[in-house]
Amino acid sequence: MGASGIGAAGADVSPKGGNPLDVRRRAWAGSVFSLPNVLTALYLVVGGMLVSRHGLWRDEAQAFLIARDSASIRELFYNLRFEGHPPLWHFLLWVLTRVTQRPEAMQWLHLAMAGTTVWLVARFAPFPKVAKVLFPFGYFPLFEYGVLARNYQLILLMSVVFCAVWVRHRTGYVRLGVIIALLCLSHALGVIVAAGLGLMLVIDALTVRGKNRWRGMFSWGFVVGFLIAAVGAAAAVQVAVPKEGGTYAEGWHWDFRPEHVQETMRAVSDAYVPVSPWGEKFWNRSVIEDDRLAAKVGRACAVGALLCVIVSWRAALVLLVSDIGLLLFFQVKFLGYWRHHGVLFVALVAALWIAWSARPVVVKEWRWWWKGVWWVPRGLFMGLLGLHVYAAAVAVYACWKYPFSPGREAAAVIRREMKPGDIVVSGNQVITTSVAAYLPGVKMYFPVGGRWGTFTLWDDTAWGDANAMQILAFAWKQKTGVIVVRCWDGGRILGAKELGRFEEGIADNEMYSVQRIGPLKEPLGSGRRR
Repeated sequence: MGASGIGAAGADVSPKGGNPLDVRRRAWAGSVFSLPNVLTALYLVVGGMLVSRHGLWRDEAQAFLIARDSASIRELFYNLRFEGHPPLWHFLLWVLTRVTQRPEAMQWLHLAMAGTTVWLVARFAPFPKVAKVLFPFGYFPLFEYGVLARNYQLILLMSVVFCAVWVRHRTGYVRLGVIIALLCLSHALGVIVAAGLGLMLVIDALTVRGKNRWRGMFSWGFVVGFLIAAVGAAAAVQVAVPKEGGTYAEGWHWDFRPEHVQETMRAVSDAYVPVSPWGEKFWNRSVIEDDRLAAKVGRACAVGALLCVIVSWRAALVLLVSDIGLLLFFQVKFLGYWRHHGVLFVALVAALWIAWSARPVVVKEWRWWWKGVWWVPRGLFMGLLGLHVYAAAVAVYACWKYPFSPGREAAAVIRREMKPGDIVVSGNQVITTSVAAYLPGVKMYFPVGGRWGTFTLWDDTAWGDANAMQILAFAWKQKTGVIVVRCWDGGRILGAKELGRFEEGIADNEMYSVQRIGPLKEPLGSGRRR
């Protein structure tokens, strides 16, 4: 035939790109199997396996129970009065619990948010590919802010969203203001990170010159965005400050003795080197046991992090404001645990994102010092992420081998043994929230404080342990069967039958003895000790 483009079988053949259908298929495959999608899918598989084995511990259950048992938004805010947390996470859970009261739904929602964070980092972060691969499987993204369903994931997610939007829309002040407001509403520590990002935005707007000047401080977009961020910050502070009568993390501690400052500097070590010893009780335990050594490591990490972002005044400002604010909070308000200290790592990720977002034009011959300024921080960051992957492996091993909290198992025993009309009594309202989360529709009675409920009320009765006489007196008055959940070391109550004992768990203090009393047919004090 001689006509070009006609194959032997009479099909069209493109002289350069091949069959157009094949080209589209390759493009589709390349899009579906891109690095962000593959990493996110792998992360969700690993995270999903861990979440399916993870029983809620008391702090996870506390937020879920407050949301589940609040009949309205107004009641939700009232129940948050002693919590010390802004309302965004609780509001999301309140919406979720209008659909289902299964606590697993909270865990899958949290994992979905964590997966979104991973995808955004892999898609938009100016990090080396090795860093993008390591990041999702580090200690904080995978375990503390992935498997454990708390509001700390919102700090990481909102910080990542801010960076992704800021790089592409430097003057999109309204959307950036909304993101900062959401960051403030995520957690009290999120307000501090938001302060660093917000101050950077303000100063950056002041530096706009020439024909674009009106896009800076004098634009309506900036004013609206600033007001949105300010309202979000004010609302977060208003809700987060515990009301009168609260007893959790109360007071300010203006103690700057060297030993106290040393304890605070350990927080930087925990954030950058979160390596625990292998075993069941790994959580919040560092292989660096000596406080003085940990403080030295913390100071070295803080200085090294600043040097890694010094190429950008914007990044340096974000890191300095965030780190100083967080360390001051740990010093004078609440020292916290690794989940709190990890916000220092979040601030580092945001600062590095900002610092490396404007890569200079590559020339054939860089000066040796510029090569060092550009590549050395990337090598250090990848080494840090590799260390975090090892730390995550310690946590994953322990969580796969041991229950995090036996509350789910204790609740299963209660559901199996509970008869119509039975009442559940909590020996300690703090540690039994993880049990209550798996008992939908069941209100517990708290003898200490004399109230019915499920979640902890952080007043002066919060940590009180109900003694056997209080529990027996209540059981006698009810004339019904009573199932008691108390600390495993509290001993057997007079005349009670032990239904189960749960002593194994990663979370401290969450070890239970489930006992059944009655119905009592004889006056208080009769019966024999078993």
